[in-house]
Amino acid sequence: MSPVEVGVIAGQLAAGFVLWTLVEYCGHRWLMHSEMGPRFIRRSHAQHHRDPLGLTWRDSIAFGGSFLLALAGVAALGAIVFGRSSLLLATGVGIGSIAYSLSHRYAHSETFTPDARSRSPWNAHLRHHNLDARANFGFTTVFWDRVFGTIGERPLVAPEG
Repeated sequence: MSPVEVGVIAGQLAAGFVLWTLVEYCGHRWLMHSEMGPRFIRRSHAQHHRDPLGLTWRDSIAFGGSFLLALAGVAALGAIVFGRSSLLLATGVGIGSIAYSLSHRYAHSETFTPDARSRSPWNAHLRHHNLDARANFGFTTVFWDRVFGTIGERPLVAPEG
């Protein structure tokens, strides 16, 4: 495999990961926090806001697994129509989804200390939970919050103790 081919593959995987961050943002903002989202999704997500530590590993795996199954179907269809590129793009989205599921669960665990929270790259998500659920919809990145004007800049102060 030539260096150019390796670069193309890496680029397609990276593009898939970036696409994941957009899917994550849109799903969180419009499926979980607006009337456009199905009621059962909004209710489940509202429960997550009421009890963030109630998110179990099983919940994370179920969400991630459901998404990956849907993604596999789309990837298979895309592979038939577009070839290898769509599989690499879908793989990048899948990697993003798995990374999100695991890190989101960790960010809401009791082992994630208040001091670590205040220094976390997920601090914006914690502000979303604790200060304003109308802002900071991105978890993996705040890029799309900046693009769509939903970034909330108020700092989250770690609780003393």
